[in-house]
Amino acid sequence: MEVEPVPPRAKGSTLVRSVAAVLLGYVAMSALTAVLLALIARHFPYVFPEVDSFPTAPWVVLLLAADFLFAGAGGFVTASIADSEEEKHVVALAIFVLVLGIASVATMPDSQPVWYKVVLILLGLAGVRIGGNIAILRKSRTAA
Repeated sequence: MEVEPVPPRAKGSTLVRSVAAVLLGYVAMSALTAVLLALIARHFPYVFPEVDSFPTAPWVVLLLAADFLFAGAGGFVTASIADSEEEKHVVALAIFVLVLGIASVATMPDSQPVWYKVVLILLGLAGVRIGGNIAILRKSRTAA
């Protein structure tokens, strides 16, 4: 019994998968952030007593740590979904995060200090990179 070779993927499907990898990585980051903020608003309403208020130091640390972890999850998702050249996909997600981060700096409330906005962007970039690298290492170990 002869086994037919698997045909190579069409270029269009690879492009769709690449775009999906980056977008789904960002969706993962955003969804995790939205869930955390909803939980905080529901169970700890004093953290953000007013719409434009800035939380106290312990909550800021938690939010920054969560930003880093959720960005890592986004990088992991992106690299896991990417067919090949995972590193380029992770860089694309990082660029997307950077561009959106810079754009959001102008629209974030003035109650958030500039240092917080900058640290959010930097932690997001680092998280994406580390999460992506973890997925790439995982893929290379399972392929070997």
